[in-house]
Amino acid sequence: MIQIDRVVNADRDNYDLVCHFDGGCNNKTHSNAYGSYRIRNKNLSFHPRVFTYKYPDVNTSNEAEYEAMKYLLRAILSHFISKGWVGKILVIGDSALVVNQLSGIWKVSSPNLASPHKECSGLLKMIREKAVVNLMWVPRTEIVEVLGH
Repeated sequence: MIQIDRVVNADRDNYDLVCHFDGGCNNKTHSNAYGSYRIRNKNLSFHPRVFTYKYPDVNTSNEAEYEAMKYLLRAILSHFISKGWVGKILVIGDSALVVNQLSGIWKVSSPNLASPHKECSGLLKMIREKAVVNLMWVPRTEIVEVLGH
């Protein structure tokens, strides 16, 4: 398993990309799953708008968080890494579970999270071949401020 560094307080000015992600779902009805992400490039070559997706086959908030992370990582690969970009990336989320599992601090114990964890770990590994990646947990209030939900 690849080790991704988890940071507690990062100076965001030291990163070329600052990315936020979030996912959610109505856990009572197992419906209305969604995810969003935003990539802010300090060189502004990629517009920092919020991208939001709906996930019809996702049944829990934790699954939705992983889906949002997966969409974010794919965007980083397609818009930056595949074009030869090299730099430092800070990925920020309010899911302690996702941040700590992908950092290797917590184990994945839920069977429904094993596959999305494996896929995100693989995407992070590809990104790490060209860039430094750090993950950081933040309180929900920051996610709401940045992504609007």
